[in-house]
Amino acid sequence: SRSGLKESGQEAGSGEEKRNENEPSVGVGLHSGVESKASSRSKDDTPPVRSRATSNDPARTPGERKRITFSESHSVEPQEREAALIPPSSSIKGGGESEEKQVEPPRRVLVVDDEKICQVISKKLLKTLDLQSDVAANGLEAICKLEESVETGNHYGAIIMDCQMPVMNGYDCTRTIRRRDWIYQGIPIVAATAAGNQHDTEVAGMTDFIEKPFAKLQLKLALSRIYHKL
Repeated sequence: SRSGLKESGQEAGSGEEKRNENEPSVGVGLHSGVESKASSRSKDDTPPVRSRATSNDPARTPGERKRITFSESHSVEPQEREAALIPPSSSIKGGGESEEKQVEPPRRVLVVDDEKICQVISKKLLKTLDLQSDVAANGLEAICKLEESVETGNHYGAIIMDCQMPVMNGYDCTRTIRRRDWIYQGIPIVAATAAGNQHDTEVAGMTDFIEKPFAKLQLKLALSRIYHKL
């Protein structure tokens, strides 16, 4: 009957309403599912907090690599930074051990004097100082002795020069030695004279001056400026 159909239709409608109340809405379920997944993904994607990071670190966009500074990677004291800028001691030149040793001139002295007694005394004094010696009677003979030594390789390290001599005096001999372009151009020349003037010897190019008659002490003092071990 119509009344029975109506009642059965109402019952069916009420049952559907009950089912709709118990079942979640499709839109609500998707929204809640997206929210739950987004929340879980945001928690999983959060980068781990580094122990060295501080609250002063500037904000970085996702995917930006952290630029590690020197102070963050290693703590360095001021002394260590200064030491890092200093090159190894082996590369540094200087100091007593690394300096090149000064080459001492040959321990052979040329005595230029026209007086025999002066030649003998000078040779004896030089021997006491552990120095070898040769003699020349004048300036011209001295030049020949120097030239011979260049050929033989038996060089002189110093000259003791008298100023007043025949043939060629000590001043002219010294000027000739200084003008020539050879190994003896800068050889030390000690003026030894009783009548000479120290200023004149310096003008001529002599490097030191002692007065005759001289003793061992004066000769040693003059030669000590040339030879370090006497």
